[in-house]
Amino acid sequence: MHVKGLTWLGLRTTQFEEMVTFFRDVMGMQPIRDEQEIAGFQMTDGTQVELYHPEEEFHAFFTTGPVVAFRVEDVDAARATMEAAGIEFIGPIQRAGKTSWNHFRAPDGTVFEILSKADDGLSSKYMVRILVQRFLTRACERDTLRWSVFALPARRAMKGSRNEVERQRLESSWSESHQSSAGETLLC
Repeated sequence: MHVKGLTWLGLRTTQFEEMVTFFRDVMGMQPIRDEQEIAGFQMTDGTQVELYHPEEEFHAFFTTGPVVAFRVEDVDAARATMEAAGIEFIGPIQRAGKTSWNHFRAPDGTVFEILSKADDGLSSKYMVRILVQRFLTRACERDTLRWSVFALPARRAMKGSRNEVERQRLESSWSESHQSSAGETLLC
């Protein structure tokens, strides 16, 4: 597990209205949530801050000061790793849209949160592979790519094609003369 950065901060405060005014009017944060007991703000980099009135019950466990969310690649995997290390979690993993999060207590009792977004789960290596496959597919469909330094196997290169008939046509058009001794497609 690797922490990617800080993405959220939550704070219970007895001076709720004053803090809302401070974050909105003095700090210039963009309001994104305005409820009787909860106010949310977003900074230009996407980091969010939420304020909670003392009577707001859902976040009553925020008793150790500001709660910070650490952005991780996968909340489920991070939780499993942290539980194996003896970390206590507060409730189940929560999910809304592409976002998943879970609060936990650090060894000193401080409450923190881990958070991930579905888009974070795609590693850059995987994304490059997808982009290369899409490029090769489109280039071969247009017959504009005569050779490939990527040497991707034909089936792997065409696996993501949405059009099954076109994929089969392209695969069959690649003759054995376009394959290396390892069976990798070198030319379209």
